[in-house]
Amino acid sequence: MISDRKTRSDETLSSLCGHDSDRASALTQRTRQVVLASQCVLKDQQTCRRRTRILALTSVVFILLGVTPLVWWTVDTIISDGRFSETTGQIALWTCSLCPALIAAVLIAGWMRSQQQ
Repeated sequence: MISDRKTRSDETLSSLCGHDSDRASALTQRTRQVVLASQCVLKDQQTCRRRTRILALTSVVFILLGVTPLVWWTVDTIISDGRFSETTGQIALWTCSLCPALIAAVLIAGWMRSQQQ
């Protein structure tokens, strides 16, 4: 019991005198490495989120740029024909409804594939 107290007091005294500076320095270095590693992981996650956001925005812009002329042509064809019974008007309607559906199906399939990985 007494020797145990003496050992603890010796350890306390040596740490107060600075004899355990190697251990404290090693602990500080390990803590610094862990903090830097965490910071790198957070920065990588932020970069990945930013990249995903940019790709999503770019794909939406390209889809809108691709679908807009199709919609314009369909509306122009329907207005100029004046009726839906003609073949051109029907093709325009089918094209205008199927192309965005196909694009949406491709986007959903790509999203589901990325979720599985």
